[in-house]
Amino acid sequence: MTVGNDRVSFMYSFPNLIPLSAREIRRIRSVLETWDFENIHGAWSGKSIFGGSKEIALQSADQYLKLLEG
Repeated sequence: MTVGNDRVSFMYSFPNLIPLSAREIRRIRSVLETWDFENIHGAWSGKSIFGGSKEIALQSADQYLKLLEG
């Protein structure tokens, strides 16, 4: 999962920009729903989300699924 300031991305390969499959994103989303968290710390400088991170991650997963599944 890569992180921006208002969305997250679910990637299989960062260098090749290959996203995860819809099946894997659904699995990750179901796990995220069970956790309580407010912040996501990104791998790169300036890519962390402070506050409301759970909702952003879930919305991002929904958007990815919509795009992948048509």
